[in-house]
Amino acid sequence: QIIVYVCVCVVTHYPPTTPSVVPAIECDVRAGKINLPEFIAKCPSDCKQTKSQIYGTGVFASISSICNAAIHSGVITNSGGKVIVRKMAGQNIYRGSNSHGLRSLSLPKWRESFVVSVGKPKKGVIYPSTLDYIPSRPTYSKTGEVEFFF
Repeated sequence: QIIVYVCVCVVTHYPPTTPSVVPAIECDVRAGKINLPEFIAKCPSDCKQTKSQIYGTGVFASISSICNAAIHSGVITNSGGKVIVRKMAGQNIYRGSNSHGLRSLSLPKWRESFVVSVGKPKKGVIYPSTLDYIPSRPTYSKTGEVEFFF
């Protein structure tokens, strides 16, 4: 009597994963300056000390600092970290508050808002590795020369 064992082996090949690049931003970058509806960014440490303004609580006006909004919301600490920013329609009122050592200000109606969440990418979602900034509008000095401010 001969016993034959047949082994069916399945080899699954997973392509190598490359860590996605998370673009770094400065403490004073405002959500309204980035031309994307949703993105991930890495905030540096010590943004509280910059005193970059934020307007609102939970939902922030787009003229607010992304990093300080994330600290105010408890998404990151003053040590910095990754945040996901999702833009949304403007609100009729933004209520200020004190949270995590930062004071946000109140603001009446604004055209665009955003919320921040922990910078852990959602499964299957690919975030841009670079951020598309909206150029600043030129301002004109008394001499008639065009000056750009970023």
